[in-house]
Amino acid sequence: MKSQWMIYGANFYSAQLAIAKAVEQGKKPILAGRNQTAIAALGEKFDFLFASSI
Repeated sequence: MKSQWMIYGANFYSAQLAIAKAVEQGKKPILAGRNQTAIAALGEKFDFLFASSI
């Protein structure tokens, strides 16, 4: 079974570091956060799934 994992608060600095590491390792986390516009932009930029909590 393939595991899925999520980065919450993906538009903040420490999450950006985690995203960069994921890209470097060829992994595809789900991005999540409260700012739907920012999360969607990151998801589209990196071709990751994304979700927004309101």
